[in-house]
Amino acid sequence: MNLFAVTSAIVYSTEDKHKVEKVIKDHGATVTEFLDLTVGDSHHYSYLITMTYDSHTIGGFIKDLNGVVPYITNDSFGFSIVYEEEEFKRSPLFNIRSIGNKADLYLQKPKIKLEKFCDLCNRKKYMEDQNITIDVNKLMKNPIMFVNHFFVVSENLANLLRESDLTGYNLIQVLHKGRKEAKIRGYQIMPTNVLPKQCIPDDFLSDPYILNQDRRCTECKLGGHRFPPYYYNPNDIKEVLDFNFTYENKSSDYVYRNTLVSRRVIDFFVNENYLINVVRNTNTWGEKDWVLEPILFNADC
Repeated sequence: MNLFAVTSAIVYSTEDKHKVEKVIKDHGATVTEFLDLTVGDSHHYSYLITMTYDSHTIGGFIKDLNGVVPYITNDSFGFSIVYEEEEFKRSPLFNIRSIGNKADLYLQKPKIKLEKFCDLCNRKKYMEDQNITIDVNKLMKNPIMFVNHFFVVSENLANLLRESDLTGYNLIQVLHKGRKEAKIRGYQIMPTNVLPKQCIPDDFLSDPYILNQDRRCTECKLGGHRFPPYYYNPNDIKEVLDFNFTYENKSSDYVYRNTLVSRRVIDFFVNENYLINVVRNTNTWGEKDWVLEPILFNADC
């Protein structure tokens, strides 16, 4: 696994342009995207910058970049992870990060049941014993979607799942709300298996740039946009089902548990022609490309 820090910078003079490029060069960073938005005498240069992440050296990069672009802070860069081929081959579980880059594949329905999760930050948790309500007819065009961070599939795909030998899930019929009467049925894939606690390396657990994010709660430890990859003790996942909830929670607009699926699930979607292509770089994925993250192993727990 290769871990990178990604940030952006915008400057408005050729003098600052040269300064930024010197900082980038001095720290061995890479410009992954550069836009010259200059119009007439109004200079405007935009950078997307990537550098190998190291919590001990990233501070110097931020400090020097701040000398040119004052708004760069500890909280203004994110992680980019590039997994090795061997990590994909040996991983028994995957996080399906993306099923394509079309916005209509991802639905957030505001009328959902939530319960209090943290008294300090007032985050609320998704209540799993509820039916998702969507315009089910959308599944005619997109047979698989993410709704409130959960998989929702068309009736045809649900029937194929029933005929398979995949394990660890229930199919829960979603409710319909739309202008037209529902022509098909839709089903939420609800995992029934909860994985053991993760075995995250100490380097991540004590990383100051993870711990000190502005949006991270000091009580429940949720929030922010930098968090470790999925790590497990290999002895804890010798026997897993095909659909699994993580023990840990994640947070976006509310708290929920993520779903990790087995390689057999990936093969199922491939064989049924719902998964055409897998990519590993989220900067280049297309409308029908899926982005997968493998789990990693740590035996130190």
